[in-house]
Amino acid sequence: MISAESFLAAPGGGTYLYIEIEQNDELPFKSHAQDRLGSIELIINGIAVLDRHMLDDIDTLWAHVAILIDDYRNGRKASMVFPSEQLEVSFTPIGRGQVVVASVYGGDRLAAAADEHELLSAIQSAGYTYFDKMETLTQRFYAKERTLLSGHNPHLST
Repeated sequence: MISAESFLAAPGGGTYLYIEIEQNDELPFKSHAQDRLGSIELIINGIAVLDRHMLDDIDTLWAHVAILIDDYRNGRKASMVFPSEQLEVSFTPIGRGQVVVASVYGGDRLAAAADEHELLSAIQSAGYTYFDKMETLTQRFYAKERTLLSGHNPHLST
């Protein structure tokens, strides 16, 4: 089983409260650096390869994930380092429609195998949910990120 969700971070008594994107009706909290703090949680067969405590600028996180998905779908090396976290994420095909998703964070490595179609569908759905909500709240449109997530990139040569 695979689940993917976006969370927005709001200050709450010296720590952060994590709010599911669908439950948010106002613009997310911005840190001193003017980032919209949030995270992407990706759980594969009970393993949280990404978790909600890995905060970063949520727009940038989703932009990087969209590129990661596009790279994977198009046979390019699919790994990335999240912008301000010491977190690396990679997708490695292992055959028979399976992919290993691995993350390295703070020296700890987590990995889980998943059905490729189920994984890409879960991430795409979570990305679309995030972009839909943010487009409503900000009136900014995420056409490039949506195209990369969808796998229908007209600018790629074949």
